[in-house]
This record gives sequence, structure tokens and C-alpha cells, in this order.
Amino acid sequence: MWIIRCLRLLFGIIAFKGEGGFLSRFINLCHEKRIPLWNLQVAGQQLSAQTNIKGYKKLRHAAKKSGVRIHATQKKGFPFLLRKNRMRAGLLAGLVIAMILYAGASQCLWRIEVNGNETIHAKTILAAAQNSGIFRGALKKNVVVSQAAIEIRRAIPKISWIAVNLRGCTAEIEVREQIDPPSVVDQTTPMNIIASRDGYIEQIHIDRGAAQVKNNETVEKGQLLISGIITKKDETQYAVHAQGTCIARTQRTIVTQMQSSDYQLVSSMKKRKYLYFFGINIPLNFQKNTDKQSMSETDFILSGTFLPIGKKEEVSYRCAAAQQADLSPDESLLLCCDAFYLQYDLCLETCETLNETIQKTTDQPAKIVWQADCRENIAVEAPVTTEYRVQSTE
Repeated sequence: MWIIRCLRLLFGIIAFKGEGGFLSRFINLCHEKRIPLWNLQVAGQQLSAQTNIKGYKKLRHAAKKSGVRIHATQKKGFPFLLRKNRMRAGLLAGLVIAMILYAGASQCLWRIEVNGNETIHAKTILAAAQNSGIFRGALKKNVVVSQAAIEIRRAIPKISWIAVNLRGCTAEIEVREQIDPPSVVDQTTPMNIIASRDGYIEQIHIDRGAAQVKNNETVEKGQLLISGIITKKDETQYAVHAQGTCIARTQRTIVTQMQSSDYQLVSSMKKRKYLYFFGINIPLNFQKNTDKQSMSETDFILSGTFLPIGKKEEVSYRCAAAQQADLSPDESLLLCCDAFYLQYDLCLETCETLNETIQKTTDQPAKIVWQADCRENIAVEAPVTTEYRVQSTE
């Protein structure tokens, strides 16, 4: 139904009223002359309906024969709009240009989506896609999806499967990453299990090998926990790859101090803004670029649809080494915290903290001292040829 309405608006619609005479004869004459009428309503000696421009011109003959007086009440549609603005050449030119832009834009790619990546950054995939011909503003007819998928996979070996789909003006890149096979434990090389740090053993579990310590014992770093040398009843020995775990209470300490050479101060920051319009970057200001740059993009969205229009912001800046004399105590402590949490996060990956204390000093240089009682697995492998300390049994 909406198609018929669009066609009627395209060719023009005239609403009219008729009164007096013989209305039924007028309607029959319109039917004989094949004059299209719709939205026809008759109330007493009055009639209202709609027709097109060509049909309205034929109405006069039928009205004269039936004695009905007709007059137009409303005119709408493209022909009347064009006639009304016939003196505005710029409006017509703008309409034509807009139609050309719309037709041309529908043949290009304006959005590229990457799905399925976990460890591979999306920017890496987008860079490979650009080299294969998939980028914003590219003509869809020039994109060969099968060839592009092969080139992207060749550029990024970690991708095990890839598919490129074109949906409207969007290119969807679906990837699956390779799964690394599990590491194979060498069972043929004889190995011992030793302590990686001092601790108090809470639980030791042996899968293979001979135990050298027991639960509720204190061990030192480097002490033999599980031996890879097994003695048989006949006093003969053979070597195995010892396996097992040793859960122990340990004490850990982290001391971090702010090193100015590890950090940089950002200076001379300038922003340059662009309007992204159908693949063209239009600068909105003219800031001079400095040493380093970073770019951010924001697409405009209309009713959930991404438009080929957006804004870009380019930030340029210079860096200089941070000097402690230039930093406030709080800034120095903040940089010190950054170095501390790098070590603290690694510690949490391998052990469970039970009781912890932390001390902070803002004096130059800033320092953080962290101490904690932990529970962790202190068992590590070492070759059987290495000399180890064995706890005395006396």
C-alpha cells in the first residue's frame, strides 16, 4: 500500500469537492472515462475525493454533463513541490547532488567490524584488512572477500579461520584464533623437586618420587622436597621425573621505590579535530603537530545505524623524563604505586595472601614496603645432578 501512495505523491495528488447536480451520474461518468478516484465520500449533495493531475483535467467534462460544480481543495506531491520552488535552482541542484551522494555512498564500505578475536588486537586485524583492500570508503565491487580473507590470514598466522561478509555498507570480519597445544611434560628426564623459597609445609602431595620432608616441617630455599632417585628393597636405585606439590606458609616482601628514569612527563599537548565525511577528513582547527600522536574516532549513530559521518580527534604531545624535583609528594607516591602493583599482581597470580601490611613514605624518594603471610606451592623442578641441602634428622 505504501508503494501506491509513494507513486501517487510522485505524480501528484489533487483533492477536490463537488456539489449540486447529479452526483451518481458524475461518478458513473468518471468510471466510463477511466478517471481514477480514491478516498471517495458522499454526504447529501456534496462529494469529496482525490485524483491525479491527468484525471482532474478530465473531470470538467463529466462535471458539465452531470451539472456538478467541482473545485480543488488541496494539491500535494512532487510536481507541485517542483513548481512551487521552480525559481530556487539551488534547491533543485542540492536535491540532485544528495541523490547522487546517496547512490554513490550505498556502493561503498563505511563500517568494518571485527568479531571473535580474543588475544589478537582488532587494530592489527584492521591494518591487515586495509592492506587487502577492505577499508572505510572502499568500493564494494572492488572487494573480493575470499581473496581478502586469504591475505588477512596470511598476514596474521595466529588466525586459524576467517570469514569476510558484506552486509549493506558494513564489512564483518569473523575470526577464530589458534589454540596452542598443551605443553608436554618430559617424563624421561630425571628431575627432583626442590623448595623455591623458605616456608612451613602445610601439605605435601607426591605423584612420583621419594619424599624427603613431611607435613608441619620448616624448609629452606633450595632444600630437596621430593627426590627423583628411588631406592628399591634390594638397595638398587633408579631415576624418575619427580612430580608433586608442596603447599607451604611463606613470607613475602615487596619494596618499590620511584625511579624517575622509568616515567615521562607529557608536555606541549595539542588537539586537532576533524570531521569525517564520506571518507574525507575535514580539519576543524589547524594546530601544529608535535612529536607523538594518538587518534580517537567517534561515529555518528542514527536510530541504531552507524553513519559514514563522524568526528576524529588527534592529540599530539611531547614527552620528557620525569624528575623528582618537578613532582609533588602525591605524584611521586602515585608513580611508586604504579611500580608496586606490577609486582603485586604477579604475586597474587601464584599465592594466597593471609595477613598483609603496607607502609608508604612520601619523602623523596617515595617508597612502598609491603609484607604478607602467604600460602603457595613452593615446589619447583631441578635436575637430579644438582647438589641440594637436606634437612638434618638429628
